[in-house]
Amino acid sequence: MWNIPSLAKVMTVAPELRRGKLARAVLVAVLFLAACQIEAIEIDILTSEGSVLFAIHEKDSREAAPIHTFGVSDFSGNRWEIATFEMSSLYKVQDGKNVLKPIDELPKIDVIAVGKIKFGQVPSGFLLDGPAENRIVTLEEGKVYQAYASRGAHQGHISFKIENGVGVNLPNVTRAVSSQ
Repeated sequence: MWNIPSLAKVMTVAPELRRGKLARAVLVAVLFLAACQIEAIEIDILTSEGSVLFAIHEKDSREAAPIHTFGVSDFSGNRWEIATFEMSSLYKVQDGKNVLKPIDELPKIDVIAVGKIKFGQVPSGFLLDGPAENRIVTLEEGKVYQAYASRGAHQGHISFKIENGVGVNLPNVTRAVSSQ
């Protein structure tokens, strides 16, 4: 004889299975979207009065790109980063660990089209972020850096180094490289 479960038994299990499959599908979609970083922002490096100036614009236009985060990293964990929100406001301590807050507790994250950002200066509407002990204070001659900007999944980045006091674009770098 065939072992066929009764229709009543199938109906009681099916919603649980459907919810599980739906939850997995939603999780996969969220993780996929989080992993999709769209290079929609361009950063140009300029030199102005001995300072490094970054022009941040939309990829296919010269229009200033609204962003919520901008930073410069030296590939060793040191960075200078500004944002329209405090990174710590995204997390809460639970069982001794930092965990992401529920969506209804997350702060409003503004995006601002600043157009140009001078290294070391915090534009209006932005806050200096990150621990002081890992903060880049000056850009060193010959050292390779990455500048990055974000607006949700939209991002942009460039690699550059300082030569004779001037910022010089490099092909994009993903790890520290020797200046020699």
